[in-house]
Amino acid sequence: QERFIQRWVTVLSEPRVTHEIRSIWVSYLSQ
Repeated sequence: QERFIQRWVTVLSEPRVTHEIRSIWVSYLSQ
């Protein structure tokens, strides 16, 4: 479980990935 969280922390700390996730969230929420 800790490894899973660690992976997410690494992914979310990447600006490009964060931007992509944000875009996905926006499109998801605006449905």
